[in-house]
Amino acid sequence: METVISDCQNCSENYYIPHHAVFWPESISTPLRVVFDVSAKCAN
Repeated sequence: METVISDCQNCSENYYIPHHAVFWPESISTPLRVVFDVSAKCAN
């Protein structure tokens, strides 16, 4: 994962998908997964 710098100066609408990381140190192939929760309620 990396931070993305927005180059949109005059954007009136932005959409964000709530997400969180799930860390499994025992996993060899994917110790870190990103889980998206599109149905989550968000105050933003």
